[in-house]
Amino acid sequence: VGLVIGFQAGAVEFDPADNTPRPLALDGERAFSDAVWSMAEESAGNLWLGTPNGLLWRPPGEPGLRPVMVPGIRAVMDLKFDAAGTLWVAGPAALARLSEWDRGEPRFAAYLRTDSAAAAWFGRQLLFDSQGLMWSPRQRLDPSSGNADDFGLADGVPPDSVQVGASLALSDGRLLFG
Repeated sequence: VGLVIGFQAGAVEFDPADNTPRPLALDGERAFSDAVWSMAEESAGNLWLGTPNGLLWRPPGEPGLRPVMVPGIRAVMDLKFDAAGTLWVAGPAALARLSEWDRGEPRFAAYLRTDSAAAAWFGRQLLFDSQGLMWSPRQRLDPSSGNADDFGLADGVPPDSVQVGASLALSDGRLLFG
């Protein structure tokens, strides 16, 4: 099993054959030196890195990261897959999802406009529950209908209390944010 570690100024991958660290590079050549805010890998082997300056993608078997355009999102705060395997991208005030593959290239579609009240709360972390609902520390959203429920002080969630941090779906169905 290999290991990829992202940090404030780049990322390294440890070769599983000899455990040698290799810096990840853009297009296989240029040094990658951006902060890594989130990472995801799908079953097909595509590696995704969210950075303050956009989304990067490394197809399986290729040496380098490629920038990918995501409508309405420059800074990628979180990356998560829903139960159907769709990749969701959260920015500071927008959501997008992988909508199609066009000749082997990923294409993303904006899900919520940046001026949407619902999008404002999903820019930090997101998780999916067993019913397919999307959660953030401040909101629950049904992606199939767009209906959202906000959480606030009356629910025990102080304003701006949860910033960029950890999120985890436990095996018993509970969702953790911190």
